[in-house]
Amino acid sequence: MRAVALVVVLLAAVSCSGDDADEAASERSTSSSTTTSIIAAPVPEGVHVELLSSAVVGVADRKPLSEKMTEDVLRIVELYVQRAMVDPLVTSAKATQLDTLFSATSVKAALGPDRPLLVDEGLPRIMHPPSARANVRLLGFRGPDGKVALVGAKVRLRVKGQTADGRTVDVVRAGELSLVPEGHWRIESYDLDVDRQVVAA
Repeated sequence: MRAVALVVVLLAAVSCSGDDADEAASERSTSSSTTTSIIAAPVPEGVHVELLSSAVVGVADRKPLSEKMTEDVLRIVELYVQRAMVDPLVTSAKATQLDTLFSATSVKAALGPDRPLLVDEGLPRIMHPPSARANVRLLGFRGPDGKVALVGAKVRLRVKGQTADGRTVDVVRAGELSLVPEGHWRIESYDLDVDRQVVAA
């Protein structure tokens, strides 16, 4: 399978108030063998993650999400773009390994009735490595125990490439994802609009 350059742009990462020890404990609570296989696995060749800025918003005692938590959440967004968008477009095959990206609450709907919204299957095959870009804003929320229990991600995801006969396939998906820690961060809910265009040469 072709390596695809996927640029993940982080625009803002913030969490609710709490001390560093609490956040470190929260990160440890998400660690497991599954975390190692999903988060710590080597990224595909050609994938590039670019941090443009990290901003604190809201009340004064808020602070940015930790670097590790930010990287872990962005990794799930990156894998979603790769597996649900890029892979089916370059192979014309059914997307696989999507169940590891969604929570126990959302996986049945995501891979069932909502699959046409979330996965780009059935489009003309892209014959050349497409461009793949994700713009992401993150906002973390702490639970009563002080640990980050949910991360909201406002996203704009775009994959664009050409078919063998020169047509341009352009898919843009925009909206919000909510992620929760279940062994590793998983997509708990989604509110997305998708625009798929196939333009003649």
